[in-house]
This record gives sequence, C-alpha cells and structure tokens, in this order.
Amino acid sequence: MPGEVRHFATKGEVERHIEALGLPATVLRPTFFITNFEGLGPQWAGGSLVLTLAVLEQTRLQMIIPADIGNIAAEAFGAPADYLGRVIEIAGDELTGPQMAEVFSRAAGRPVRFDSQPIEQVRAFSEEMAAMFDWFNTVGFVADLATLRDRHPYLTTLEGWVRDHWSVPAEPASPAPGE
Repeated sequence: MPGEVRHFATKGEVERHIEALGLPATVLRPTFFITNFEGLGPQWAGGSLVLTLAVLEQTRLQMIIPADIGNIAAEAFGAPADYLGRVIEIAGDELTGPQMAEVFSRAAGRPVRFDSQPIEQVRAFSEEMAAMFDWFNTVGFVADLATLRDRHPYLTTLEGWVRDHWSVPAEPASPAPGE
C-alpha cells in the first residue's frame, strides 16, 4: 500500500488495524476510477480536443468503474470462502495516456491528442493530487488484469465506459466579429 499519498496511506492504516484486531476480512484495492474522466476527459484547446493528465506518456494507468467494485464486493459477500483473507487490487483496464486519447478519438470521431501535464502545475493547486500522479508515474497499481478478466469478464474497459457515458464537449463558440 503506497504510503506517500495521504489518501492511500489512510486506507493502509485501516487495513493494518483490521489485521491487528484479527478480524476476518477481504480487502479490495480499487485503482484509478474511470469515472474521473467525467471531469478530466478531453477538453477543447486551440480548436483541438486534448486529454490532459499528469501521467508520463509511457505510464500504464490501471482503472476501474465504481459499479465493478460493487459487483466484485457482492461476489465476495456471496462466496466468502473464495475471498476471505485475500487482498486484491482490482482494475478493468490499463492504458497509457496516448492509448486513452485514442479511445476518446474513436468515440469522438475526430482526433484527441494526449498532453502530459507537468506535475508542478498539479502541485500548484494540490500537493495531494501531485503526490498521487507522482506515484502513478513511479510505482503504479499492480492489479493482475488477466486473472481479474478471467474471473470477472464483465469488467468495464475505458472503451466501454466512454462509449456508454461520454460525449464530446461542446466546442467553444468563436467570438463574434469585433469582439
């Protein structure tokens, strides 16, 4: 469990407390939420659609939708013998920034460019978010996607989520002549 990202570290503290109490437990560790793209999805910049994230081009970001977390949790409650005592990182997809932009491009029917946002820009408004993106770029999640897909074939990919839940944002209006 990452320790340098505060909102990850607090989850680790809860896990250690449960373990110290000797409570039987299953721990699900979800990765980056695909639904974050509701606010972080491609935006218009200079007449082009641009997906801007503070991940390096080669960073493979694992991601999942909250509904899939709920489905896996329901399975764990329904079959406790299969899950009890396990710690499972869960994800439905793993893509680089350029691959994510390509997913959005297919849905938009037009090019979407990936732009790796400098971490200092993120740090200027949130040290916590900068620490998280630093962690994505240097450590990252390690969910075993092949095993997860074998066991949970319904896991949503970014492609599936974008197709079903995302639409191209309205293009900004051009200023009227003389404005």
